Amino acid sequence: FDYADAHRAQMNQFKDYKQLLSFLKKQPLWKKFENYITKKDSIKCKTEECNSKPLILNYIYAFIIRNIIGDEGFYPVFLHDDKTLKKAQKLIESK
Repeated sequence: FDYADAHRAQMNQFKDYKQLLSFLKKQPLWKKFENYITKKDSIKCKTEECNSKPLILNYIYAFIIRNIIGDEGFYPVFLHDDKTLKKAQKLIESK
């Protein structure tokens, strides 16, 4: 992913995925994503109209973190709001 490569030196300063995630949430990644898909002649998802924005942003964060930290940072972010995983965890905990 180009963003991770372009900002690798800066992002390598973070000690864990939580710090990196906090940093990424302050970056204009949604705007960069909109610009990217517009250039690719894809469907434009306007910020105010896009119901999938939180999910897409979470995936963007997760894949950037994977490029910088690896899987130990990727999965906690990628699966954070996964309803199936949360349901499975509840079922396991209830046994």
